[in-house]
Formats: sequence, C-alpha cells, structure tokens
Amino acid sequence: MNRELIEKNNQLTLTNEELIQHNNDLQQFSYTVSHNLRGPVASLLGLLGLTNQSKLDKETSELLDHIKKSATSLDVIIKDLGNIIDVRNSVSKVKQHIIFQDEVNHIKNLLKNEINDHDVSIITDFTTVSDIYSTKPLINSILYNLISNSIKYRSKDRNAEIRVTSEKVGAYVKIAIADNGLGLDIDKFKEKLFGLYKRFHTHVDGKGLGLFLVKLQAESLGGQVQIESVIGTGTTISVLIPNITNPDHQIIMDEEWGRLYYDASEDTTVVVWKRALTVSEFIEFYQRCVDFSNSQLCANWIVEIKRGTKAEESNIEYQQARLKFANELKRTSLKRIGYVISEANEPPDFEEYKKHMIAFYQGRISFFRSIQESQNWISAEIKNEKEARVLN
Repeated sequence: MNRELIEKNNQLTLTNEELIQHNNDLQQFSYTVSHNLRGPVASLLGLLGLTNQSKLDKETSELLDHIKKSATSLDVIIKDLGNIIDVRNSVSKVKQHIIFQDEVNHIKNLLKNEINDHDVSIITDFTTVSDIYSTKPLINSILYNLISNSIKYRSKDRNAEIRVTSEKVGAYVKIAIADNGLGLDIDKFKEKLFGLYKRFHTHVDGKGLGLFLVKLQAESLGGQVQIESVIGTGTTISVLIPNITNPDHQIIMDEEWGRLYYDASEDTTVVVWKRALTVSEFIEFYQRCVDFSNSQLCANWIVEIKRGTKAEESNIEYQQARLKFANELKRTSLKRIGYVISEANEPPDFEEYKKHMIAFYQGRISFFRSIQESQNWISAEIKNEKEARVLN
C-alpha cells in the first residue's frame, strides 16, 4: 500500500513538473512570436505609409488600401497578444496600496472628453472599503475597461449613469461597476461573454477585448468576475479581488549576500546588505534595486549597510558602478532615503561622507542606527505630509 502511494505521488510530481514546463514553454513561445512579429509589421506599416498613392492607378490604390487595413489589423492583434502575455506574467508583481477614489479620478481624467461629450455621470461610494493592496496596473486596467465599456454601451434613451462601489465579501474585496446602459442577454451569450474578440453590440466601434482582459486580469490576481444584465435596463459587473493583509514584507530578491523587499503600507523599498559584496555582486544588487524603484515609482528607500563591499576604494570598476547607481537613484521619484549603519561599521571619514550624501541627494537622505528608526522617520514624514495637504 505504501509503495503504491509513493509511486502515485512520484507520478503526480512528475506530471506536475511536466505541466509547468509545458506551460513555461508555451508562454515563452507566445512571447517570442508576439515580440518577433512586432518589428516586421512595424516596418511594413512604415513602408506602406511612404507610398504615394496619388501616382497609382485606381485598382492598385484600392489593393494598397486593403494591404494597409490587413497590416493594421495584424498589428492590433499582435499588440493584444502582447497585452495578454503581459497580464499572464504579472501575477508575481508586488502588491501596492491602491486607493479606489484616486484610481477612478485618474480614469475620469483619461476619459474626460467622452464623459463631457456624452454627459456621463459617474458616482462612487467607497465608504465600506476605500482601499486595497493589490497589483496596481491590473486594478487600474480593470476599472478603466469596465468604465469605458459602460460609456461606450450607454443608452440613447436616458442620461448615462455609472456607479462604482466596493464592499468586503469574505476574504475578498468586491468592486462593482453598475450602469443604466443597453444591457445584454446573459442567457444567450453566457458561453461567449468573456471570449476573445467577442462583441454583443455591433453598432458601436470596439474590438471585443475588454471583458476578456477583465476576466484574465481578475483571475491572474486570484479573483473572479460576476455579471448581471437586463436588456434595456443596464449591466452590473462585479470583480472580486483577494484582500491582502500582510503587504509589509514582500520579498523581491533574497540572495546569500543581500535582500530586497517592499513594504506597501509605507511605499518603501528596503535594501539589506547581508555581508561584504564583490564588485560583480554590488553591480547586480544595485541594478535590481534601481530597476525595481523605477518600475514601482516608490517614494521611500531604506538601505542597511552591514559591511560595505570587498572591493578596494581604488578599484575603478567599483567607483564607476557606485557613481552610476548613485546618479540613477538620484533621478528616481524617491522622496526619502534612510541610510542605516551601525557605529561599528562606520568608516573613519563617515561624518564627511554624510555631508557629501546630504548635499548629493539634496537633503532627501537621513542616517539611522536601525531599520526600525528609519521606518519611524518615514512614517512621521508621511503623516506630516498628509496633514500639510489637509491644511492646504
């Protein structure tokens, strides 16, 4: 009996590994196809754009128009494929603090012309749940697609009204977008509702990608989508997103010589040198740090220095790397840098070094003995910043 269980377990493990490998191979293939086709199609569109159709006869000109239309459609499909691949690969992205009203305000600004032109009213109620920790680009895309869909499929018989609300449902936060638009026949289209390139109102321009992406993005976050609709009355689409409760220690990188993690509650990246770094380790570590800061646009950084680097100060490669990353860090959107170092690890010229760093980062850097002290400083600064905004 035990032998059979062990064999079954080994078979399941092997099958799981094969499925993971097949899935990775498929993703890599899709990514390669999508990205390798972009260049040739862009070149084709560029060459077609250079063609002077006024010098062509009618038949050739019409043929060229068909080629342009087909090439443009192919370009759109390739971009859509790229978006789908990006969503599938974004599951591991860090969770950020998302304030629902801020996201809706941003989307209203993006859709300002459509809202004004069609006299659309967007009403929000986030009193029950005002925020969430999740993958910000995906939440933004979900809200944008659903709000823009509600505007696009509004009814001509009444003024368009869209309600965006949130509530807690078990371990999820439910975001609902309800409109008084055209509505659709759920029973008729239920098998196709979230299909790729499926459209249900052909009199309006569209690609039929919005609902597909919303479902894909919600499921990528571990959530789900629910839809209710009545023809001639309107549609309500609810997206349930897992409610993350521990966003303060999200590991981005953890090597034997260094750790990089993100605290979403204070929008802070924390960098810890576990031991002395070689030049190559230093370059790899700080490249990852700067790349992460640029991709997340976080406001705060904490760096804990335990030993420094094995490289000699006279090492030219090390000096060049330090200067490069210092300048890159200076150009990021950082508001505050907490530099943590124990007294035992301070170099002899540390006071001069501190003055240099304060001047270089234009006062954005402060020095501490522990990560906790640095976090307390950042928390106090954020609190003061919020209070100042309220007074203004």
